[in-house]
Amino acid sequence: MAQANLVIVRGGGEVATATAQKFFRAGIPVLVLERPWPTALRRTVALCQAAYTGQAQVEDVLCRRVEADAEIKACHKEGAIPLLVDAEGESIARLRPRAVVDATGDVPGRLTHTGMAPITIALAAGPAPAAPVGAVVDTRCGQVQGRVYYAGQEIVPGKPYALPGGQPSYIAAPFAGTLRAIKRMGDVAHTGEAVLLIEQQFVTAPFDGVLRGLLHPGLCVPQGMPVAELDPNLSADVQLLSSAARCVAGGVLEAYLTLKHQLRRKQ
Repeated sequence: MAQANLVIVRGGGEVATATAQKFFRAGIPVLVLERPWPTALRRTVALCQAAYTGQAQVEDVLCRRVEADAEIKACHKEGAIPLLVDAEGESIARLRPRAVVDATGDVPGRLTHTGMAPITIALAAGPAPAAPVGAVVDTRCGQVQGRVYYAGQEIVPGKPYALPGGQPSYIAAPFAGTLRAIKRMGDVAHTGEAVLLIEQQFVTAPFDGVLRGLLHPGLCVPQGMPVAELDPNLSADVQLLSSAARCVAGGVLEAYLTLKHQLRRKQ
């Protein structure tokens, strides 16, 4: 069941969502592939929530979970982005998309390679071994963010830098167990105030901030795993994609259009 113009985005976190939004707004059909139990922190800006709830809305984009390949086109006709639970990417060979974008955060090239589609793009946080993909988009903060490196180009080892105003900070699980939320996304948590429970033990805020990220309640987490994220900017809007996610997504769209143009020239 080939879909010649289809772009598959592997992963449904914030950066993947911003990427899917770019393609959606450009009129390019897109499909999100996710795990059955996603672990995105910024759930209010992550289409992967559709894996839990059946559908998710992020800004102007509606995402619906589909259960079979045959439902994908119908979802597109409804003006929504389909999400298929397919962590291994088994549907890629069946659907034969034009492009595959790896936004899972894994090592570039481990899950996605040039044999999967005419156009393959991966995201990477800094220098990495040569990846068997058509392009890599840098996710680091600073001047390198969103920069595209095509096959054969060396990734610039530039250092990321902190932006003024303070940065969101992750709260790691102090012990393993099942997570239960006390605060809601977008709530303000004050220093020492309980944010969540893990196995009936409180996890508190290390400083005053807006709860920008929180794992889906009910997940069993290992010790040390990031379970929440606080933003010291108390006016932060957790319903809007971050500028960083938009920047990286812009790099992905640039890479896609460039590689598509190169393919046409070769034909």
